[in-house]
Amino acid sequence: PFLRPESFAGDRVSDLPVMVHAFQTFAREYGYRADLLVLLRPTTPFRRRDLAARCVARLLELEADSVRSAREVGHKHPYWMLTVDESGRSEPFLPGKSVDSYYQSQLLPPVYQHDGYCDVIRSSNLPSNCTPEATMAGFYGEKRAVLLNDDSHFVNIDTPEDLEYARFVGARYPAD
Repeated sequence: PFLRPESFAGDRVSDLPVMVHAFQTFAREYGYRADLLVLLRPTTPFRRRDLAARCVARLLELEADSVRSAREVGHKHPYWMLTVDESGRSEPFLPGKSVDSYYQSQLLPPVYQHDGYCDVIRSSNLPSNCTPEATMAGFYGEKRAVLLNDDSHFVNIDTPEDLEYARFVGARYPAD
């Protein structure tokens, strides 16, 4: 029903000014003020049809300020990550946590990351105004929750190769 301003369309703009603009435009142009905002990013196109409804239900059940879908990190676990200095020497990313002690995935504690598939945010978290440079501070509120997402085909489109993979997944695995 409307386009966001060009200043809110850059790839370094956070979700906050985009959501504030959408919320304020709906209020001004259509007289509609939502209590909850559901963010479904186009860069994560493959989600189950009921994911947004499950996230909303989780937010209401836990009386949270926000709910974000998340999934296990699997083999990209922070205990297996390294930092590398200019000379090529590496150190564990987390001191004392490395493949030396956690040499099998079964030894790793469960860790999750937000997957970008669905965020539900209370509109009361939004500031009355913000700029394109605004950070995400306050956007998710104080009481944050997650809904563990087990969608089998995780696709996050950030590169041309990701788009190619998304096309493959979309052709191979039609929507449920």
